[in-house]
Amino acid sequence: MRKNTLGVSIACFILFACFSNGYGRSVTVEEAPLLIERIKTGAMSDSSVKDLVAFALCRQADRTAAWTRVWGDVIEAAGKVGLLSRDQWIQYVDQMYAPLLLTIRDPVRIGDPLVIELRLSDERKGNHELVGFFGVKSLSIDGDHVGIPSGGPSGCPLSGINPRGGRSHVRFSGSIPSHTLSKLALARGKHAVTYRAAIKARPPWTTANDMAITTTITLTREIMFVGPEEQTVTLIWDKSMAEAVRNSIRIENLCLSPVRMGPGPIADSPLVNSKADLIVGPAPVDLAYSVYLRQGRKARLLDQFHMRAGNSLKMYLSAQLWELKDAPVDVILQPSRKEAAGTLTINRILGDEIIIRNVPVKWAIEENKSLATHRGEPLGVAD
Repeated sequence: MRKNTLGVSIACFILFACFSNGYGRSVTVEEAPLLIERIKTGAMSDSSVKDLVAFALCRQADRTAAWTRVWGDVIEAAGKVGLLSRDQWIQYVDQMYAPLLLTIRDPVRIGDPLVIELRLSDERKGNHELVGFFGVKSLSIDGDHVGIPSGGPSGCPLSGINPRGGRSHVRFSGSIPSHTLSKLALARGKHAVTYRAAIKARPPWTTANDMAITTTITLTREIMFVGPEEQTVTLIWDKSMAEAVRNSIRIENLCLSPVRMGPGPIADSPLVNSKADLIVGPAPVDLAYSVYLRQGRKARLLDQFHMRAGNSLKMYLSAQLWELKDAPVDVILQPSRKEAAGTLTINRILGDEIIIRNVPVKWAIEENKSLATHRGEPLGVAD
């Protein structure tokens, strides 16, 4: 039987009074260890602990009220001594990860991928990690199931999303490829996209299966799909902006190294590992570019990138390309509607092509024991 002392009752009264006065501070980081210790040692009665848990859960449910993470620690401390019911544990998990924000690129051009992002906020919980998993359960359009590709959004352990203290957000983002969407034969117009996420969680203080729960959260958004002949990304031409971007770009550490493809000299190999550091910014407007390397009249696709206005970017570019030699190259940035369409929110990009001429290369002979995937044959790019 737990002890019920006058001092503990007074302490509980003060805690409830503090929480009720509207300024959101009932238990500070300094005060919490003492309160939790009283729960653990039985210095507080069962009824007082249960009342405290009930009040904390109500506070957690009120999204307009300030939340102190140590209140989550108090709830979990009650669980460790067997004073948190399964229904309360389910309520605690449901409330800590709600609401979820689902963002889908809108409008979507039929033939482009469907870009989705699920943002998860875990601010209304304690400071400890949970044993569990968060993942995608299903995705459907107008009730028709869409397969989630293995490389798409799948989930991650809950233990990876709760850094101690402060506020954290987690994003699950990915795209459903166009060949998957083509199976649905979508017509131009509004379509309902339904995203179902599963939360599996078990409290860290027990291995009992009866406390392991699975909660499903369903979110639906109505998205406009447009015909394949229509564009969802607008090109804007502005010479002054283009000049500003051109002046902000640096290509560093451009290194070319031939890949051995046969018994002959490696230096004569037509396939070359190409690597470079791209530095851009800050951008005056949203950007989405394909990056090519050109020697002579032939240009080869190295990589793509995008960035939002006002941001800066440092990106490592790499690919295996055909028929590059130990000589300077022109680096060509071509506007890419396709790259922009693979983002959530970029709908207008700079339309000007940018050319950086005569970029020096470092030619390195390195033995390569395996042949990696390359980007294919050279592409023609106009001057």
